[in-house]
Amino acid sequence: MNIRFTILLVVLVVIVGSLVGITQVLRNTSDNESIARLYSIARNDILNVSMERKGTTVKFSKQDNQWVIVGDSTTDDVNVDEDRWSGIVFLLESPAIEKPVSKPEGEELDLGEFGLDPPVMKIGISNASSLVLEIYLGDSTPARDGFYVKLAGKKNAYVINSSWADVVTRLITQPPYPLEETLNDSVPID
Repeated sequence: MNIRFTILLVVLVVIVGSLVGITQVLRNTSDNESIARLYSIARNDILNVSMERKGTTVKFSKQDNQWVIVGDSTTDDVNVDEDRWSGIVFLLESPAIEKPVSKPEGEELDLGEFGLDPPVMKIGISNASSLVLEIYLGDSTPARDGFYVKLAGKKNAYVINSSWADVVTRLITQPPYPLEETLNDSVPID
């Protein structure tokens, strides 16, 4: 009786273990396939990033394996603060979208309604020779959990997570200058 019971328990453990393993593999596969992306570009292909918002433009460029904030005619290029920049290229290479923006069948999508015509912010990503893509960032959603976004030259608009938009917007409102640059420009508090 003990041998039968032991064999039965071993068989049950093998069956349950197999089912758990198969379930995990299927769950992980379906999760990866269900994530919709606005676009996808190889991290190594991103060599220049430009951002334009409210008349202000900030440009970043990868020079000799170092990202810099591109200066204008009166200022030199400045290395970015690596602590702030470290995940930016990862964020830009393949952002996930929350959902598409849609209208009832037959109605045209009014991009101005979503802050996309004209866009609130433009993000340009390019390689060494040309502009690869341009992203238009619009207004925040009514629930403030996302922002409207679209690619230049495309009809469809989407909602993208607000944290992605906040990080990207902060690059132009608070560029990632090195800490010593920030300290030199700061006003001492008495």
